[in-house]
Amino acid sequence: PTTLETQGDEYLLDNNFLVDHYSVMVASLNLADGEKQVVRFIVPQIVSRVNKVLTTTVTRVGAEMVKLGNTERKALKYVSQDDSGMKMELWLDPEDRTLLRWTVPAQQSDVVLSTGERAETKPADMDRLLSKFVEKSYIPSYLEMGRLQDVADLKMRIKVCVLVGEGLPKDAPKQVFEGKADERSLVTCLDGVIRTGMTVYDGKGSLPLTAKASKDEEIFIKKTMDFPSDNPEIGKAATEAAQGATTRWEAAAASARWVHDHIKYELTGAGAINALNQRRGDCGPQSLLSIAMIRSLGIPARLVGGLLYVGGKFGQHNWIEVGVRPGEWIPVDPTTGEVGRFSASHVALWSGAGALAPDAGPMEIDVLAFSRAGAGFTK
Repeated sequence: PTTLETQGDEYLLDNNFLVDHYSVMVASLNLADGEKQVVRFIVPQIVSRVNKVLTTTVTRVGAEMVKLGNTERKALKYVSQDDSGMKMELWLDPEDRTLLRWTVPAQQSDVVLSTGERAETKPADMDRLLSKFVEKSYIPSYLEMGRLQDVADLKMRIKVCVLVGEGLPKDAPKQVFEGKADERSLVTCLDGVIRTGMTVYDGKGSLPLTAKASKDEEIFIKKTMDFPSDNPEIGKAATEAAQGATTRWEAAAASARWVHDHIKYELTGAGAINALNQRRGDCGPQSLLSIAMIRSLGIPARLVGGLLYVGGKFGQHNWIEVGVRPGEWIPVDPTTGEVGRFSASHVALWSGAGALAPDAGPMEIDVLAFSRAGAGFTK
């Protein structure tokens, strides 16, 4: 249960009916050409992560012709831009305010009113759209550092904006940030120098598997929509993976390795249960499934995200942290298979759910120095 203070003038934009709800919201504003209005809204699906009323600025651009398949119709164009810089464009019928077209340029999304021609979105099309979105989120480093698992130390200057659900990571192991963090509503823009180091952990000091979570750890063993640890199939997979484990670390490490070995990496954007059933998923589903499995065993685990160096560029990525004992979190990457030896090629930028916000500001990285395991620094 979540309580959110409101003023009574907010719109409710349900993610399951986003196109319908946006069209109703825009149609109700009755703006003149060139007029703007700031609108407050709530998305119920993210209130548990982002406990705030959101805002967007809606502008009526004017009348223009809009193409619908092989036909054209006159429409009123509106543009909505939220605090993160995400822009949406909507075209409404001037008479009955029916939504004719709705686009989100940054996500390569385009929804068009049916013109009688049958159209289907195939899985391959969804994979293509996801690939375009992911490709846009890559930041070139202009430097080849070799295999990502071997990066032992990394120092770089960074300019990047991120959507942070639960805030910036305050206790990321082996990471220090010096610079400015400009926090605006949903978006935080970072400008400074980040240093990361490799984390090596052999399991020493881990609590036994039978140890109960401390009061501070209880939130990290709860079942949620993202981490359905009460799902029987997830519990079964975790129990089988952790068979013979006696400590938190042994059980968590075994679960993460199971995900790495059994869940094929493919861009899906799905959740934990879907990843388990389909045996495929990208870093997000793989991390969600790992956390759900680990929590089903009573072990604290949490989601972390940011950047990962891969072949000369940095891309958006998710991984997990395991609570081996109160106050000590060990990073693990079920996607890359880094368990017990976590490379400095990971740069934590948000705790919990989050994402890069390429439309909110510059995306720049300048690698100042790095070292590989067993080698000295390269500048």
